[in-house]
Amino acid sequence: MVEFKPTYQKISRDTYLVMEEQAIYKSEYHNGAVVAMAGGTVAHSLIAGDTNTAIKIALKNKKKTCKVFNSDMKLEISAHNRFVYPDGMVVCGEIELVANRKDIIKNPILIIEVLSAETRSYDLGDKFRYYLTLPSLREYVVIEQERPYVQVFFKKEERNWQMKYYDDLSQQVDLESLEISISMEEIYENVTFELKATE
Repeated sequence: MVEFKPTYQKISRDTYLVMEEQAIYKSEYHNGAVVAMAGGTVAHSLIAGDTNTAIKIALKNKKKTCKVFNSDMKLEISAHNRFVYPDGMVVCGEIELVANRKDIIKNPILIIEVLSAETRSYDLGDKFRYYLTLPSLREYVVIEQERPYVQVFFKKEERNWQMKYYDDLSQQVDLESLEISISMEEIYENVTFELKATE
């Protein structure tokens, strides 16, 4: 989850990468601006973890060799000079890394974002537009955390994306790029809706 605050001094991508190696918390890089990532909610963390796990199990059952990454892995969006931390990514085939790096990938076939009130418009707007410039990307999965609602955007052809939505816990979410399905129950398995923080 990214906390958007104005920054007044641009830095180079190389400076950012050095800073990020030494930092005690994660930040994203947005065309010269460094943006600190805010902490997520219990629901956000559970949904992201359970979704990545469900995808990994489904891929293993289908004997597919794709790799599932959580939000610890950075993604480069070179067309927009950005480094971001999606909530989940899948790479099928060879993993393409940024030169001389072991912690930044370039070629996800699928990206997952769990929405929050603070990031919803960004994740469905500009961030999706940035993701569209990734040549490898075939599918974008956007998950609500306060109610059962998942949107899946699938690339049919260049500049032609199809959207499906799922809003019932009994449904199966089809991930066409991976040729698998995961259930809404798996995604929301450990989530209690309208969970209130306790003292």
